[in-house]
Formats: sequence, structure tokens, C-alpha cells
Amino acid sequence: MRTIYLLLMLCAVSCASQQKPALVVEHHRPEPPPSVCETVVNAINRGDWAALNEWAKPGTTASESLAIWQKAAASGHPVKVGKFLNAQTVGGTSKKPYKLYSFSLENKDGTVNPHWLQIKVREEDGKAEIVDFWNFGW
Repeated sequence: MRTIYLLLMLCAVSCASQQKPALVVEHHRPEPPPSVCETVVNAINRGDWAALNEWAKPGTTASESLAIWQKAAASGHPVKVGKFLNAQTVGGTSKKPYKLYSFSLENKDGTVNPHWLQIKVREEDGKAEIVDFWNFGW
């Protein structure tokens, strides 16, 4: 009798171990970028370098990236901003945190562009301010 119980228990354990748990997939929607990001995106897509110069403050990487995009446009390979990729909160303990919004960059002529546009935004009291933006990639 003990042998029968032992066999039944082994069979039950064997059957239970063959069942795989259900896969739970959670989809997290990234936080949408604020409207100031749309302003930068639209200016890049239009090639409105004068508008972008307003945010290219001295000491920021925006002025370097702006020069790269202007040079690319002048050589016949203008960039455009593609889809929104993600948002993340970044900041040290002594500074107020800021958000970093990432977008894909594409070449208007259809050639591959491995870079991203990243826009650094500080949000205070419900207002968003562009701190910097740059051409991110290798």
C-alpha cells in the first residue's frame, strides 16, 4: 500500500513540475514628453536653427549638436526626429532631478542614423524648462 501511495505522489509531483507558470507581461507606457520637447523636435525637423539657438546656451552640448545638424543639412544629409523612445528621471542628491527624454534621429534621405536626440528638461511648479539637448550616440 505504501508503494502505491509513493507512486501516486511521484506521479503527482512529476505532473505538477511539467506545468509551466503563466507568463505575466506588464506594459509600461513611457511618460509623454512635455510640450517644450515638441518645440525642439519641430524646430529640428524644420531646420529652424535660429529657434534652436535660443536654447543653445554657452557651455551646453546643444550648441555642438546644433553645429553638427547644420553641417549635415548643408551637405545634403539633414536629420529629422523620429519617434519618442523613453523618459527617465536623472539627478544627484544635491541637485533637483531632471527628466531626460529620448527620441530616435533619422536622416531625411533615408540613410541610417545611429544617434538619438536627448532633451534634458527641468520641471518645477508644473512648468517645464529645457536645460540642454544633444546628439547622443556613437
